[in-house]
Amino acid sequence: MSIAGNIDIYRTFNANGAWRGYVQDSGPPQLYNERAERLCQPLREELDRQAGTDGSWNRYWQERYYPAKADRVRASVFLTQGFGDYAVPASNFSLWWEALRVPRKAWLFQGGHVDPFDLRRADYVSTVERWFDRWLRGADNGVDREPAVKIEHAPDQWSEEATWPAPSARPVTWWPRPGGLGPAPVRDPAQATFQDDPDLSRFDWAKEGPSEHRLLFASEPLTSAARLSGTSRVTVRVMSSTPVARLGVAVVDYGPATIRDYVDITKPGGIRNLTTSSCWGQSGPADSACYLDTETATTSVEHEIVATGWADLGHHATLRRGVPLEPDRFYTMTFELSPMDHIVSEGHRLGLVIGGTDWWEFLEPGQRPRLTVDLTRTSLTLPTAR
Repeated sequence: MSIAGNIDIYRTFNANGAWRGYVQDSGPPQLYNERAERLCQPLREELDRQAGTDGSWNRYWQERYYPAKADRVRASVFLTQGFGDYAVPASNFSLWWEALRVPRKAWLFQGGHVDPFDLRRADYVSTVERWFDRWLRGADNGVDREPAVKIEHAPDQWSEEATWPAPSARPVTWWPRPGGLGPAPVRDPAQATFQDDPDLSRFDWAKEGPSEHRLLFASEPLTSAARLSGTSRVTVRVMSSTPVARLGVAVVDYGPATIRDYVDITKPGGIRNLTTSSCWGQSGPADSACYLDTETATTSVEHEIVATGWADLGHHATLRRGVPLEPDRFYTMTFELSPMDHIVSEGHRLGLVIGGTDWWEFLEPGQRPRLTVDLTRTSLTLPTAR
């Protein structure tokens, strides 16, 4: 079982050459008390020495990149993942899922960092028991012949599918333009500029309205619903006023919807604990089999971020080494965004948001660059299912 399993440690502490600003195998600053800070300092210094603090890919990260070792896996694998999980991003699932060459099964949902036991308790327990009966006890119960993927498309609306991403998904490219987002590149030269503000996050960027601190390009309302299934990528051509610059990108669904409330930390993962409880299995003196019951926590929104990605522009050529940026020079960088499976409803608009330092992900940089984007060489490619 892999429940929000972390299989790419590099992406936990870095994002395409952008170091998040805290020590490997620890967490954000201020988690340690004074005694722990003192005792752990030698280890933290050694980890910094091995892993580096510049976001570059090196031997330390390569040794901890488990998809490259997937051929060693002999056991069947059951994976679960929330597409809105900010603790263990969905890229951990997609990389592992694609690399495995053993019997596999997945539960995917539109929530955050939550155990699927708290989403569909009876169904989940039954599925896990049947999975282990099949692969540990050899019971021919048919679980391996059922659709491999159970996926939630909207709160409590699930379907079963043969695999993931949707087999019909094909890359569709969108291009930013002054005042919008369209299916063809801009013909005439066009640029747009913004000022990095590390006090803002992608949640601030995604709000509609004028802003000096990000760029927002939205399509016309869709004439029919579109399912985005898989991993998207963005290509940006950017000039920075400083030698170091970070980029943040978000794909946004603009339109009213009711979603799991996975952003609110008081409703973790899009669920809410109830006062009642139920028991599953036998309890022991130190191990209760009884758990609080849960219900779906939802919220009404006018837009939803459905994919994100970040990068250090100095790593435009390779993740193995960053270089200082020269003023008055454009650099082109292509990187993947987080995997998604999201249905954009008819009448909604697709949005591409480009910002700088995402407050939710990174510590404040030493300088705040002014960034100019060449719209003619910038594009967003989305995996779109028919």
